[in-house]
Amino acid sequence: MFARDRTFYLYLLRHGLGGVVGGLVASGGVLALDLGGLGSLILGSQSPALALFMLFFGFSITFGGAALGAALIQIGNDDG
Repeated sequence: MFARDRTFYLYLLRHGLGGVVGGLVASGGVLALDLGGLGSLILGSQSPALALFMLFFGFSITFGGAALGAALIQIGNDDG
């Protein structure tokens, strides 16, 4: 692997992980603030583990993908 490829993959990894962490924080915020009664609905369900997994996984994938997309778009930009 060339050093240039390694730098590119680390760039993508850094942005992707940042998006995943952002998704986890956002979904935690939704639960903590009980927006729309979602937190109490999930915690009062018969299978809260599955609902929590789906919430955290969905937010993580969405935010991670958005961060990767933004990172890829910024590659050709000379401003940053």
